[in-house]
Amino acid sequence: ESEKASIVGGSKMDLFSDDESSRKERSVRGEGHRDDSRKLKERLVEMSSRYEVTKKMLDEAAETNASLLEDLKEMEREEEEAVEEANALRTKLKQAEEELENAKYIATSALV
Repeated sequence: ESEKASIVGGSKMDLFSDDESSRKERSVRGEGHRDDSRKLKERLVEMSSRYEVTKKMLDEAAETNASLLEDLKEMEREEEEAVEEANALRTKLKQAEEELENAKYIATSALV
């Protein structure tokens, strides 16, 4: 008999007893387990939904970051080209100014 009995809440309860109170006790515990199981399933569904939303947002952010990085690289290339073009124009301007000074000198010399 001691193998069949279990102490619950300070009182002995026969796990194999078929009386009304034992059936109710098992029923209440069963409902508690079903309720816990239902809550866990609801929580799992909620967490799965949150995971999917978060994953989608992270994927979108990664795509945006990749696009922004490409745009930045393109802007840097364009800036480099603009700097090179500006340097080439400065060199041309300097040559044109030197040629103008030479032409002025020649014109002044011819008048004298």
